[in-house]
Amino acid sequence: MSWDVKRSDRSIWRWLYKVKRYTQALVLAMTTQHNDNGDRHHSRN
Repeated sequence: MSWDVKRSDRSIWRWLYKVKRYTQALVLAMTTQHNDNGDRHHSRN
């Protein structure tokens, strides 16, 4: 019984880790795009 709980906890942590990596990549892409737009706006002015 406890082994099943341990195994499920580990899979949950692996899933959380994947979600965290995906979220970080998504935020990084969004901030990079935002910075590019800002640079274009500044260079236009």
